[in-house]
Amino acid sequence: MALISKIFVALKWVFRQTDVSIYDKNPTKNKEMKLQINKTIEVQIRASCKWNSTQVEISEGEEYEFIATGKWTDFTITRDADGYTNSYMQLFDKKKRAKQYLWFALISSLDKNEDKYYLIGKNSNISFNENGTLYCFANDVKGFYWNNFGHLTLQVKRIK
Repeated sequence: MALISKIFVALKWVFRQTDVSIYDKNPTKNKEMKLQINKTIEVQIRASCKWNSTQVEISEGEEYEFIATGKWTDFTITRDADGYTNSYMQLFDKKKRAKQYLWFALISSLDKNEDKYYLIGKNSNISFNENGTLYCFANDVKGFYWNNFGHLTLQVKRIK
């Protein structure tokens, strides 16, 4: 019984480090979609996933409104999408994926581009000047998604 438990914990850790979710029940969910103006979708952004695909295809010149609700947990610290800082975590600021933003802030990127991040937080409007699929994540150190828990609900609305 102890061996099975250890295997389950190991598999859970492996899946948390990838884009694959053992929690997704809809295998056809992975198709990109183009939102029309004034259309909204709602997606879950998991704290334990390094890249969460929204499946939203963005085109240059489009503008989107984002509203994130809920809370997620970084080891023992539970916060909303605006993230947090404290004196202890400031020691590790250079290790964050999006260094200029707070720990556990909701961040996005197009096509997993690690050279250009967009801060979403709890509420934002973003005009994009490039094309790509929208991905989101909790701002953390790359190898430390294993100790993250919970998810946010993100509303994505195209406004232009």
